[in-house]
Amino acid sequence: MDDLASTLVEQQNFAEAQTLLTKAVAMRSSFSSDADWGEAAGHLAFAASQNHDPHMALQALAERATVLPNSPASLFLEATAHDTLHQYKDAERAYRAFLALAGGKYPDQEFQARHRLIALEHER
Repeated sequence: MDDLASTLVEQQNFAEAQTLLTKAVAMRSSFSSDADWGEAAGHLAFAASQNHDPHMALQALAERATVLPNSPASLFLEATAHDTLHQYKDAERAYRAFLALAGGKYPDQEFQARHRLIALEHER
């Protein structure tokens, strides 16, 4: 299911991928390891983010975090989901954590994060 969902994401069919990944993540015992399940939860977070469902993205990221450490990608997804929901303190914290881990490997997202942090300062 995770592989099929990845194909759907590549085809930019995010709604169908989100539906499929929601079912897959719910079947945790079917995964060969907690890490594989955590990766699927991360894929769900991405599909939900692309499908404009920040609540599901945050829920999937919280589930992922129970078995895998934060990554730059997971932190960026978290930041943008909080930002979309106007949860600015949480967004700022996640953007800063993302920038601390990114280390220049994600120039586009780092640019976006820096500029959102500047914009968020004006939201206070």
